[in-house]
Amino acid sequence: MTDYHTIIIGGGITGLTAGAYLAKAGKKVIVIEQNSLPGGYWTSFIRKGIIFDITAHWTIGPQDVNKALEELNMPPLKFDPHEPLSHYINTTNDSDIILTKDKEEFKNAIKRSFPNVKEESLDKLIRLSLDIDHEISSMKYQNQELLSFFPKFISKIKFLLNSRRIFRYGLKSAASLLQDLFPGEELKGLRSSLHSIAPIEGISAVGMLALIGFALNERAFHPVGGAKKVAQAFSEALEKNGGEILLSQEVSNIMVQDKNIVGVKLKNNNELKSKFVVSTVDPHQTFCKFLKPELVPSKFKKRINSVPLSDTFFIVSLVLDINPEVYGFNKSEFFAGSSFKIEENLVPNNPEKAGFVITIPHYKTDNVEPNTYGIQLATIATFDYEDYWKTGPNLQRGEDYKKLKEKFAFKLIERAEELIPDLSNHILDIDIATPITMHRYTLNHNGAAVGWHYTQIKSWKQIIPFVQGLLIAGHWTGPSGIPAVIHSGRSAAELILRQENS
Repeated sequence: MTDYHTIIIGGGITGLTAGAYLAKAGKKVIVIEQNSLPGGYWTSFIRKGIIFDITAHWTIGPQDVNKALEELNMPPLKFDPHEPLSHYINTTNDSDIILTKDKEEFKNAIKRSFPNVKEESLDKLIRLSLDIDHEISSMKYQNQELLSFFPKFISKIKFLLNSRRIFRYGLKSAASLLQDLFPGEELKGLRSSLHSIAPIEGISAVGMLALIGFALNERAFHPVGGAKKVAQAFSEALEKNGGEILLSQEVSNIMVQDKNIVGVKLKNNNELKSKFVVSTVDPHQTFCKFLKPELVPSKFKKRINSVPLSDTFFIVSLVLDINPEVYGFNKSEFFAGSSFKIEENLVPNNPEKAGFVITIPHYKTDNVEPNTYGIQLATIATFDYEDYWKTGPNLQRGEDYKKLKEKFAFKLIERAEELIPDLSNHILDIDIATPITMHRYTLNHNGAAVGWHYTQIKSWKQIIPFVQGLLIAGHWTGPSGIPAVIHSGRSAAELILRQENS
């Protein structure tokens, strides 16, 4: 049995961050990751020289990333503006709205597609978006568990005073706000297009307004070289500061004695001993699989099982011998819808009718062949579609799974041919990811993309009171996104160090 100070389950950005900070503090740390590569959803893969990001590929707050890397004695990463943020196309009326830092271009694109829109309504949409973004950008990441009573009280008061619009529009749905701003039958296409900025059923007005604000204030950036660069940087920070990472290994259970952490057991039956464990994986694993049932209060289990999960996706990555830019698809993202009804664009498992995203990869390797291009198509799908994508409850992938995902993929490709004619005849390589794939690579419950559902994100305490020495971290404890999960990882490390020194 090998001894460690802290064992971290999950080698995503959160786990790598927590491990690096603890290692820098002189603690013996190991990060255990079931995949062969670290990073979770923040990673990339290469097909014929095209660098495809998995799902996450842009972020706000690159300065937070580089601040953490600086604290960990690492060089900064380079980020480029993700500009324009995205386009919103509706094939019903050929509308095309561009979400860009250029406020006038944003407004003019809307007016070209929807001439009846009122100028004052557009101005109000922009004003609200900028106000919401200002409130979000003024927030400071503060873990309440790290504050004593009086500083905690002051921080809550400041938060309430500085987040009035967030509270107000957090209680209002995006669909309701759009109906207020752009009423009437002739503007239903505009409402559908703008809702596609945050294509999530039931999303609050804040969710949509924040994304518009990110674009208008040019706060969206992507890492130069692809998402994998972020994972590589924090993995190197972990090892440079003296931590270890164990890849391609799964935890089978967290070992507890007298309600105190004693380590973890791996699926290969090896045991690693430690005083602390930080779990960055989803709570269904941590509390319903890794721990003995009698250790977890029923109230806690009930909370885990009652909170809905975020969506998961079906993604087709294509290498082409035609340049999508010829058809207007430059280095940006496009949401393509074929209905004026918001709910129809968001129906899962419907590649023939639902809205889908087109993403153009930014980067290629140096040895890519000439006239080789990439494109990704993605749409909402569910984990349990057609008996778990013909894998059954045990998720056994076979020929039926392969046939179903190829059938689904080519239906989506056929949809894309409305915008890129003859696309299917220019494919050099294809990679298909289903919700089963998402689960397989991350072990997120049902392949969830960003933890809990976007409409249900609430803070979870990171220190687990019923097992001494167990902490949780990552997008399951609060908001998703690189700055938030880096903060969560750093907080987990600081909470451990404070517990030790108290």
